[in-house]
Amino acid sequence: MSDTVVIFAIFFTALILGRYLNHQGIRQLNRAQKASLFDVCGGFSVWSMLPLLILGLGLYVAMTHGPEQIRVVLIGVLLLLMVVYVVGLQVYIFRKLKRMDFPQAYINRYMAAVAVRVVGVAALLYPVVTAFTQRP
Repeated sequence: MSDTVVIFAIFFTALILGRYLNHQGIRQLNRAQKASLFDVCGGFSVWSMLPLLILGLGLYVAMTHGPEQIRVVLIGVLLLLMVVYVVGLQVYIFRKLKRMDFPQAYINRYMAAVAVRVVGVAALLYPVVTAFTQRP
């Protein structure tokens, strides 16, 4: 089996497993908690992706059109900013869920789902980034 197949298998498995964990956590909430979760996260989820999309576009431009001399530095800085943003966002969501008195079981499942999805995305990004940073 090729590395590409393994990488995409890890990615899709992580996405499906993360979604499953998230769904199982939501099933444990009562109607009021589900409504509260939807109210809080509905609009937030759309706007929270905007910085990540901008950083992703910057990463693409750095990989494809970045000057050879600073390409590795640009890619490293952009990836670091992406990681910091994603971790900061998850800390914010975690604290918000705690403040809203969501059950600890839901919070644990949510954080496990996030961790699984991050592993999947990392598995997908790693070969792409290494290929572009090692390119002549």
